[in-house]
Amino acid sequence: MCPPFLLIVSGLPCAGKTSIAEQLAVDLSLPLMTKDGIKEQLFNALGWKDRDWSKQLSQASMELLLYFAESQLAAGNSLIIECNFRPDLAAPRLSAMQARYTAIFFQVFCRAEKETLFERFKARTGTRHPGHADEQYLAEFHALLERTPQETLDLSCPVFVVDTTDIKKMDYPALLKAVRDVQGVV
Repeated sequence: MCPPFLLIVSGLPCAGKTSIAEQLAVDLSLPLMTKDGIKEQLFNALGWKDRDWSKQLSQASMELLLYFAESQLAAGNSLIIECNFRPDLAAPRLSAMQARYTAIFFQVFCRAEKETLFERFKARTGTRHPGHADEQYLAEFHALLERTPQETLDLSCPVFVVDTTDIKKMDYPALLKAVRDVQGVV
C-alpha cells in the first residue's frame, strides 16, 4: 500500500492557490480542504461582523485545516490542503506531521508580482462571502504586500513554484507531472 500523500498549496492571497488546487484535486482525484472553505462555513454558523472577527475566524480556520489534514494522514488518507499559510505558524505544525507519519509531502507555492496580487484583490472585493470583509481589508492588504516576503514553507519536501502573474503562461502540465512523479502516479 502506498503511503498517504499531502499536497500543500500555499502563497499570498490572490496568487491563484484555490484555482490551482481545485484543478489538481480533479486531476489527481484527491479531496481538497481549503482554509476559506472552512472559514465560510464558520461564518454561516457563527455569523460575520467586521475585519477583526474575520481575522479571528481565519486563524481558527487554519487551525482546523491543519487538524483535519493530520487526522486524514493518521487514517492513511491522501489529500490536498490550500491556505495562505503564515510560514512561522504552519511550518512547525506540518514538520511535526512529517515526523509523525509516513507520508509523502509536496508543496506547490503560488506567487505573483505584488501589483498583480493587489489588482486581483481589488477585482474580487465584494464578490466573496461578506464575512471576509474584503472592503475593510483593502488598505491592510496593500501594506501586507509591501512587508511580507513571498516565501515557501520551510519543510523537507519537494517544492514547485508557480508564477501566476500571467496565468496564461503557467505551465500546468509540468506542475501536474511533477506532482504525479512525487506521488508515484504515472
